[in-house]
Amino acid sequence: MPHRHREPSKPPVYDLNRAPLRKIKTLPGITPSMAERIVEGRPYESPQDLVTRGILTERELKRIADRVRVGEKRD
Repeated sequence: MPHRHREPSKPPVYDLNRAPLRKIKTLPGITPSMAERIVEGRPYESPQDLVTRGILTERELKRIADRVRVGEKRD
């Protein structure tokens, strides 16, 4: 039987306006206090809002940019 090469699974992508705090905390380099600031800063128009609002630095955003998105705004 041939050995199957599995592609590494892609990390989950979280919606910044909807993901629960426990999921935000799992993002690389995000501390619990950063995660709380992200949740408290909702809603977002784009991930870049994290930088423009002073929640994360540009460097911190780059670390998680492929893992976050913004869907619908939550009321």
